[in-house]
Order: sequence, then structure tokens, then C-alpha cells
Amino acid sequence: MKTINEEQFVFFLKSISKYTKGKNIILSMNLMRFGLPLFEFDKTIDLIANILYPKEFAIQTYSNFQSFNPRNFSRYKTPVSNNLSSLSKLAFKKYPNFRFLSPTHSFVVFNAKTNLYDHIFSSAFGSESIFSFFFENDYYWLNIGCHLNETCTFLHYVESMNHELINYRKNVTFPVEVFKYKNQDVNILINYEYFSRIKEVNSKHSWVPIENSYDLRDCLIKQSPITSIYNLRKIFDVATKLIKNYPSVFLVS
Repeated sequence: MKTINEEQFVFFLKSISKYTKGKNIILSMNLMRFGLPLFEFDKTIDLIANILYPKEFAIQTYSNFQSFNPRNFSRYKTPVSNNLSSLSKLAFKKYPNFRFLSPTHSFVVFNAKTNLYDHIFSSAFGSESIFSFFFENDYYWLNIGCHLNETCTFLHYVESMNHELINYRKNVTFPVEVFKYKNQDVNILINYEYFSRIKEVNSKHSWVPIENSYDLRDCLIKQSPITSIYNLRKIFDVATKLIKNYPSVFLVS
């Protein structure tokens, strides 16, 4: 199994820092492809932040509802989904206080404005979603050891913004209890909007058409380990054009 020591990790980060310095970054990293660290894993996030030097820096901490009657989300108690990376689990473990309040698609975000940590995002993929925030604030999605096709949930936001052309998902709304604080006695009840799959219709998707788009060819930084960085506004424009030309472009038959 591939491994990497701290010196190698630092060297790699320095080699891509010109693409990230001063930018707002979402990071996805697959350690199984990139290399399992031979150094103390708890240092990983600090090394990334100090060397890549982004303006704001986000890591996925998505979660599943632990119960459905009622559905609830707790910044401090709701665990990260099992299928997310070790980096996501580390971010939640070390920095839950920086976790944005988005019931299904939360992120730990560093260096954001203080008031945003109190804001509750009332939509998964719509105009009141965390993905809308990333879009409006000119974020980039950085993939290390992974492909955009495996990581970029942002594309559901693009689908949602073109919902009149999408016949395999629809907006549904349901109540969710949100717990901002460690004290589980205090909650806020919201109506949460979710751009949900339609059960009777094929909604199996793939982002390969956007990853392979000629218009995004310059987003690939390295072949080994596979590393790419995508501006979300550019992804939005390219994906919207694809959807308008062929609304089923992301469906897998």
C-alpha cells in the first residue's frame, strides 16, 4: 500500500500552492491513492492550511439523519457519513465548532465570517444551500488523489438551479431540528428543502461528462497523484450548458 512521509507531503503541497494561495478552497483527498501518512495524521489539516494558504478552506462533513421522527442535525453530535474520507472525520473530530449548519451537506469551514457559523442553511441544493454560498463566494474545488466525478456534489446544485429541465428529481420539504450548541436541550425547527430523487424514475448519475469537458481541460494540475482544481462558477456555466443541450446528460442508463 502506498505511503507518504511528512517531508514528501510538504513537498507536494508546496508544488500546488500557487493554485490555492488566497483562494476559497473546498478540499477532497483520497489517501488510499495519494498515500497513507507515516506521520501523525492529526497534523494533516494544519499542514494543508499553512502551506496551501487559502483564504477560506472547507472540508466535507456530510451526514445522514440518525432518526426520522423527527429528523435532526447537531453540529457537535451528528457523525460524518461512513463513506466520507479520513480527512472529513478528522475535521469533525478536531474542529466541530467550525462546522456549518447544513443538515445533510455540512462542511467544516476555516476562516469564514463569524456570523456564518450561526446561519442555518435551509436547503440541500437550492438557493438557500451551502452550495449556493460556495458559488456566490467564488470557491474552488480541489481534488487530491480523486476525480471530480467522485467528489463534486456541487453539481446537484447546478441541477437544482435548472430544475425546470430535470425530470428525475423534485423538491420536497420536511421539518428538521437543528442543534447549534453542545447543549442538546436547545434546538431550532426549520423546514428543510431537498432536491430528491424520484423513485419511479432512473436517477443514477455520473459526473464524467463534466469532468471530461474540453472547457475544463486546464483544471488538471497533476497526473500522479491525480490532482485537479475547479472553479465552481466555471463548473456551473459548463454544466448548465450541457443540461440545456441535453437534460439527461448526467444520467446513467
